[in-house]
Amino acid sequence: MIQLRKKPPTSRELLAEERRRQLLQVAKDLFAEKGFHATPIRAINRAIGMADGLIYHYFPQGKQQILETIVQEAFENRYRVMKQVSTVISKEVPLRQVLLTLAERMYEFIISDRQSTLIMIRERNHLSDDFVSKLSELITDRMNWIADLLKERHEAGEIAELDYPIAAKQIVSMNFMFLLRDISGIDVIHESHKEFVEKTIDQLVKFWSIKQM
Repeated sequence: MIQLRKKPPTSRELLAEERRRQLLQVAKDLFAEKGFHATPIRAINRAIGMADGLIYHYFPQGKQQILETIVQEAFENRYRVMKQVSTVISKEVPLRQVLLTLAERMYEFIISDRQSTLIMIRERNHLSDDFVSKLSELITDRMNWIADLLKERHEAGEIAELDYPIAAKQIVSMNFMFLLRDISGIDVIHESHKEFVEKTIDQLVKFWSIKQM
């Protein structure tokens, strides 16, 4: 069967995509600075220099659709990159280094787009339960992958048998304490991310070691 080549986007389509991207970035800036409720559609229009009403051409459901698009795209981008990282991890790499790499990359994704993270947490009540459930599924998928990774390392004789889902949550939860510090200013760690993660992972790997059996 002959595969037809996908037509390249037209200049109009490229301009429309660029305008959509600009709208999302301006809305993200305003939501993060002023909050969702305190940011009227008119403020977004003025910030981007666009006529009132035209924003509904790109987002028919208005400000609510913009909010959910910002959060969803941020999550999907992080999920996509984390999935790429997981596909290139070799079984020959020691578990300690694997966990350090995962923790560092997850934290990089959090701080690389603080605005989206802040918006998601602060505006949770404006996101539907169904929408939040879908985001939770993305996080759960990566935790399940970590649990499977730990199970494989046990089967290879590298660590003892564990409650793999609980162990995976321990790895993921390290970064949430830093998320709390970045968003709220509350610091219960009092050291750098690198120092804390290295100490915690060293302790976990030691505890999980087959030698402890």
